[in-house]
Amino acid sequence: MAIVYNSEKVRGVLNLSESEKNYQLARILPSKELSFYVEQFWIVRWDLRNKKPHLQENIPHPCVHLVLEKNKSRIVGIVTRKYSYCLQDAGKIFGIKFRPGGFYPFLNSAVAEFTDSNLSMHDVFDDCENFINTVLDENADEAMVNYAEKFLCSKLPAQKDNNIEKINNIIAKIETDRCITKVDNIVTISGINKRTLQRLFYKYVGVSPKWVIKKYRLQEVLEKFENGNVDVQDMIYELGYFDQSHFIRDFKAFIGKSPHMYMDN
Repeated sequence: MAIVYNSEKVRGVLNLSESEKNYQLARILPSKELSFYVEQFWIVRWDLRNKKPHLQENIPHPCVHLVLEKNKSRIVGIVTRKYSYCLQDAGKIFGIKFRPGGFYPFLNSAVAEFTDSNLSMHDVFDDCENFINTVLDENADEAMVNYAEKFLCSKLPAQKDNNIEKINNIIAKIETDRCITKVDNIVTISGINKRTLQRLFYKYVGVSPKWVIKKYRLQEVLEKFENGNVDVQDMIYELGYFDQSHFIRDFKAFIGKSPHMYMDN
């Protein structure tokens, strides 16, 4: 199957302009058959031999990742704050980014049960060893993606779960509508009561609706910081915060440093 690269803007990588000098990132869209469950495949390659290691920092998305890496393949649950990975020497990682809720049918238990933690590939896919080795032995993007497509398509459930589409419609609205700053806004838009929303997100996504709202609003702040065109005081009130201290607390919990420290860096 011929592959199609994802040309949309990369989001969630901190200090993107400097970071991308240290690695090559390819993002490939899934087939129509898999697109209900998978957002994209991604491949990171780096060669830092005779160079200093690079600490790559990212902010999380509400998505589970299947990560194939030599001697370290794993299923990565939702990460609730900034995370980092040290790139050194030379290497390659192949990843599968599932849509929010898209991994639930493969796991068949609440995704929140492994938030901020990893699962062994063998815990979910008992026949994965050959798949892992075959993908990592390949060098061509197309070959790796096609093997991954074949493997996942063989695991698809008999029927699609409509809750996955419902959740993705809600999250897409949160991402694009800056006026959504609290869960009550989602209740109004979706017509789903707050308790049901909480249960859906716990079971399918792995984090609360409140976390998703906070993530996308803070991501907007980070992108403005990257472009150097943000007034922190104005942004605080646009994001629905009543005072600066609450904004700084959330920013620091998510990013690991205060807004001013981040801008200084």
